[in-house]
Amino acid sequence: MSTLCAYVTNVRTVPIGETVGYNCAYKVTKPTTVATFSLGYGDGYSKSLGVSHNTEALVCGKRVKVIGVCMDQSFLDVTGIPVKVGDIVTVAGRDGDEFVSVFDLQRNIGLSYLIIVSTISNRVKRIYKNS
Repeated sequence: MSTLCAYVTNVRTVPIGETVGYNCAYKVTKPTTVATFSLGYGDGYSKSLGVSHNTEALVCGKRVKVIGVCMDQSFLDVTGIPVKVGDIVTVAGRDGDEFVSVFDLQRNIGLSYLIIVSTISNRVKRIYKNS
């Protein structure tokens, strides 16, 4: 099984009315804790995943919404979850009892899972393990 993970690089509370992401793509309607993580469209994580507002990732074993994707980073709504810098964000794979597949990503943006996995850039470190 393949897994695509990144790390939380920043956590902060964003007040009502503020926006997150390029072109103010996500407007906060309640005080929201936003975690930034180290994966963006420059790494092959499609910008469309953030725009759809249907994409989920896993952090601390919980499903959370992806609310924006930039070139080198992306944003999660982690309100109510004790997330800290350095925590692992799983965008495809398993975290605890939860699982996000590339087919989930495919449904959110209408691209084949083959395009999703084949466009992951060389910037993303690969770790190969024998099962």
